[in-house]
Amino acid sequence: MAQSEQHDADGVRLQKVMAQAGVASRRVCEEMIEEGRVEVNGQLTTELGMRVDPATAVIHVDGIRIQLDDTMLYMVFNKPRASSPPWKTPKAVPASATS
Repeated sequence: MAQSEQHDADGVRLQKVMAQAGVASRRVCEEMIEEGRVEVNGQLTTELGMRVDPATAVIHVDGIRIQLDDTMLYMVFNKPRASSPPWKTPKAVPASATS
């Protein structure tokens, strides 16, 4: 399939989709496209300004598929170095009731 056949006139520019997915800035994404590091629907592309439909396009950068589903949310938590995991924390001993 030729690059022009993958072009979706009503779509969003490829570099903008990549930037919104958090790959890099739009300018850096443009450089990645020109270097031939981007695949759209299994076809290598070097065409700047190519428009794709984010809902249906499968985009890989350096062989890694980028996540375009904005309903998915990734959360990263940082645990302080001095804290210990729950399985290493001593169990609380219930106070005995003495009357």
